[in-house]
Amino acid sequence: MRGWFQEGCRHLALLLFAKFLRGVGDLDIEAKLGELADECVPPLNHLAVKGAISGSKNMDRVTDDTIAEWLGITAQEATGLDKWTRISHLEESS
Repeated sequence: MRGWFQEGCRHLALLLFAKFLRGVGDLDIEAKLGELADECVPPLNHLAVKGAISGSKNMDRVTDDTIAEWLGITAQEATGLDKWTRISHLEESS
């Protein structure tokens, strides 16, 4: 897997990660998002982390297709994701 997020999907990656972490329980969401923000290319700042935390509070359910589109999942990456082998935006571009 790619191991990082680049411009164009970095903020969405933080937002999704914040939403996912909300369902896990007692975690320091801000610290975890800070780690992800540091791994982005280029890295995101603390304001982006705060924005993702705030934005995730009222976020509706997100489908796998939406996640794949937001994060720019490639056909090659999708083959490594059991449930995501059929992603609509990849099928449309074939």
